[in-house]
Amino acid sequence: MKRIVLLMTVATFSTLTFNACSKSDGPDSGNNKNVKFTITVEGAVESNDLVSFDFSGGTLNSSENTIWKVNGATRNNETDISLGENEFSGSTKTYIVESIMPLEAAGFVVHVVNFDAPLKVTYKAEVNGKVVNNDAPTITGDGTAYAKQFTYKRTVISF
Repeated sequence: MKRIVLLMTVATFSTLTFNACSKSDGPDSGNNKNVKFTITVEGAVESNDLVSFDFSGGTLNSSENTIWKVNGATRNNETDISLGENEFSGSTKTYIVESIMPLEAAGFVVHVVNFDAPLKVTYKAEVNGKVVNNDAPTITGDGTAYAKQFTYKRTVISF
């Protein structure tokens, strides 16, 4: 079950990545935005739970591969960031993932399948400092699933 859910998450994430930018967009119009995501997982993440937060982004300049920082640390040569149950099973329960430059396109996928005690997942998405989504679902046990995706393409924001 966990492997199927993970494969579905990867497929969704890949769709966001490959559809986020098309050749018809033309050159940078100055509408690119900085994005910031704040993620917190409260509760004990167990080994049989699936916790997956995936971030992807890019600019029109293919040589710009360092575009993210996580909790203030720049992630060199990474256009995609993944946070899973290993990141949330230790002492760090909150992560801030933000672009270090304006992006042409960005995507964010959250997918949680919980089999144990309830998990409260809090996530906030900001574009140019404006909160565009702020949600805090509690995912109960027994295989309860929660999935959400955020996509950004120039001036269009959708959920």
